[in-house]
Amino acid sequence: MQKIFFIVLLIISQKGFSSDFFYSLAKPDFDRSLPVELKEISGLTDVNDSQFACVQDEHGILYLYNMPSSSISKRINFGPPGDYEGLTRVGNDYYVLHSNGDLIELIDPFSEGKFSSKTYNLKLQSPNNEGLCYDPITNSLLIAAKSKGIEKNERLIYSFDLKKKICSEIPWMTLHLDKLKSDVGKFGIKPIQKVNKNGKVVELFNFRPASLAIHPESGEIYIISAADFLLIVLDRNSKVMNAVELNESLFEKAEGITFLPDYSMIITSEGVDFQPKIFKFDSKGR
Repeated sequence: MQKIFFIVLLIISQKGFSSDFFYSLAKPDFDRSLPVELKEISGLTDVNDSQFACVQDEHGILYLYNMPSSSISKRINFGPPGDYEGLTRVGNDYYVLHSNGDLIELIDPFSEGKFSSKTYNLKLQSPNNEGLCYDPITNSLLIAAKSKGIEKNERLIYSFDLKKKICSEIPWMTLHLDKLKSDVGKFGIKPIQKVNKNGKVVELFNFRPASLAIHPESGEIYIISAADFLLIVLDRNSKVMNAVELNESLFEKAEGITFLPDYSMIITSEGVDFQPKIFKFDSKGR
């Protein structure tokens, strides 16, 4: 009985973790510095169990990164310099999200021959958009706005229909900051505290989605807010299933998340003062 009580107490005492979160974010299973040219790494997506693709937010280049060799194996030029923030893969094709809402479709870019591309201007309500992922359940792309929509208190997620190649005018999901702050607090997480210009300590909870990904088994939505050093897990009804603090000393500026086919979770961090980093967390089971 004492042993069971100790285990339960240990689970409860892990701030920001609930008993069904199976990634130990304090101990990466793979931890590497990325090449300096990926200092501004933003969007990334899985390719297979040993490789991922990524973009950085200054150059129109699609990178293929090999984890066993810790090196970039391919570079594909797809466009001029710009603010490229999101990336996801659908089969052999890749989609790149520009912060202004332009969505670039790259048709089989890693093939030996020339590839074609097409740009969709989505005309989103938000002027700054960063998160992009493929949702196999709805056969669509989910696009997370980093800045507010029409209302200051809202954060919007849009859906781009891959069959019709159109983005719905009505957001696929709307997150309300007040409720989100309350729900996150139930996991023992408090907003970041800072001292303002008047010397007063204030709580900051902006929740500015930098990246999102769909868990390949559960279908839950994982969203990173680098500004809040926060990772939240949502179900399909926008219910917060989990919330985890990102250690500031480990995740300097977490801007990317994706899952590999074996359910491992990849998080990348921009190189603010040091080199950009990649962290891989193996699934502990569900």
